Amino acid sequence: GKPKPAHIMLVIDRTGSMNQSCSAGGTKLTCAKNGVDSFLLGMDPTYDKIGLVVLPPTNGNACATPKSTDGPPNDYDVYTNGYVVVGLVTDYRATASSPLNQGSTLVSDINCLKGGGTTAYATAIDKAQAVLATNNDPKAQDVIVFFTDGEATYGPCVDSGSADAQVALGTVLFLSEWDWTAAERSLRRALEINPDHTEALLQYGSLQEALGRLDDGLRSKQQALARDPRSPGVLVQIAISYWHQRKYDETQVWALRALEIDPKHVLASQFITHVYWKIGDVNRLATWIVSQAIVWGFSEERVAVMKQVIADMQQVYATAGLSGVRRFMVDQITNPQMDFDVLLKMAFFRAVLYGAAGRLDEAFDCLDQAIAYRDPALVHLAVAPDWDSLRDDPRFAQRLRLMAFPSVVHSNIGNV
Repeated sequence: GKPKPAHIMLVIDRTGSMNQSCSAGGTKLTCAKNGVDSFLLGMDPTYDKIGLVVLPPTNGNACATPKSTDGPPNDYDVYTNGYVVVGLVTDYRATASSPLNQGSTLVSDINCLKGGGTTAYATAIDKAQAVLATNNDPKAQDVIVFFTDGEATYGPCVDSGSADAQVALGTVLFLSEWDWTAAERSLRRALEINPDHTEALLQYGSLQEALGRLDDGLRSKQQALARDPRSPGVLVQIAISYWHQRKYDETQVWALRALEIDPKHVLASQFITHVYWKIGDVNRLATWIVSQAIVWGFSEERVAVMKQVIADMQQVYATAGLSGVRRFMVDQITNPQMDFDVLLKMAFFRAVLYGAAGRLDEAFDCLDQAIAYRDPALVHLAVAPDWDSLRDDPRFAQRLRLMAFPSVVHSNIGNV
């Protein structure tokens, strides 16, 4: 079937800290803009509308250097204060296979952004939510993608009586800033305002799991499920809860339920892959990966490459077992034929692969890169099975302390 359309608001942090150097080269803002370009190249203008919010606000000129005095406005009107640079548009690409349209206001404004000024991220996210609400389409999935270094240089200003605003703030504090205490406070406040807020229940449950409270996390997500039982996103969150509990059969059941509703749900598909990888079922893993490539409509050339890699992996399994397969997967990181695989480029995923292969020094090097990027994929570092290969190494507890996880989470390592 057709993919579900998406309404996506990009929120780009261009504050003074984004002028600092990026480990990948250039400034943090340059790295963010490169990331946005890659993101746009993965979108389909036939289905996906994308808009742009920046912080601090532009005061009418996206290309101007922000002033150090720029701060949050006193009002919450959607388009009046320069946070919203571009509303939802589709002209960023001509087709799903074409390059970025440099004549698009969205693309050109992103390219010319300069860093400076102070942070008011809660207001920026509030503005992005307002745009999505103004353009509400029940057939589209509303999404906010935040590009930031997570360093706050201005106290956030947010409507304390808005559940949506509190969820937005709590989500940033949780996924980007790793401020566990403040995130929990904001999400609890959201649920005080609206106990039936699905996203608040899911984010609060996810946070509880990150802090090692796995049963509490699942209970919160189950409340969201009772309110929205047909949401693929909710079903996948239930699957993730069972993943953290190492109940792999249940993980698969709930991920498959999500895929019954949305056959192209990327996260649901990934967790089926995770289960087969974790339990060492190489043959079913191979079959699943190829079937999903076909479901997603990959080109014949790409499917052929994947089939060859899978056949090579099965041959390795036949001769060298699981340990050989783990070494084989590490080799795919530098396989030029797999250059299209975005996951293989991500530091956190490379850390997982190196760890599984027993190459711990390289695993921790990649983990450190992901921590430096403040990758949201790391919020469940203390509990997720993906990291079991690193847990016995003293360096792992050091990384948990670096991320400021509470000491109770440290003490529960391996006991989840």
